[in-house]
Amino acid sequence: MEKIRKKILQSDDLWSSKLLKIMKNTLVILLLAVGQVIATESYSQTTALSLNMKNASIKEVMNQIENKSEFYFLYSSKLIDVERKVNINVSNEKISKILDQLFEGTDIIHTVLERQIVLAPKMLTETTTQQQGKTITGTVKDSNGQPLPGVTVVVKGTSVGIVTDSNGKYSISLPEKAEVLVFSFVGMKH
Repeated sequence: MEKIRKKILQSDDLWSSKLLKIMKNTLVILLLAVGQVIATESYSQTTALSLNMKNASIKEVMNQIENKSEFYFLYSSKLIDVERKVNINVSNEKISKILDQLFEGTDIIHTVLERQIVLAPKMLTETTTQQQGKTITGTVKDSNGQPLPGVTVVVKGTSVGIVTDSNGKYSISLPEKAEVLVFSFVGMKH
């Protein structure tokens, strides 16, 4: 009887030990996952870069930023003059400060969405109020059904446009005789 009791206690201890290990491993995995989410969300806020480039094109500066970080740019070369020459000298600056300096004096605005940097002319990011017709809203998605941020949506034949937000959503007010929306998405890199 004593032997049976010891075996039962040993099996209970073994089971308790395994359960404890499973719980510890689950906690470690959970903490790692939460840490990764926090790190992902704050990458653009914590990453500092140093650049010293003279008479370089905007495209060369953007390539340097991509090479020195995990950022990548989304833009249309038809809308952004990436051949414009600039001088930039920054030391341990956040990406938003670097982009402010890079596009100072232009109508280009930048939006940082996690590790994506969306560039667009200011006129495309504001809904114009001239000749108000109806408002169209929607979501732009890729072939897998995932939302696409940074897609330029323009009313064909006008300067009325918008850029999709981080969830691929847009809302655009159409001029009275507008018939076609043009969607463009250039510069994506995996």
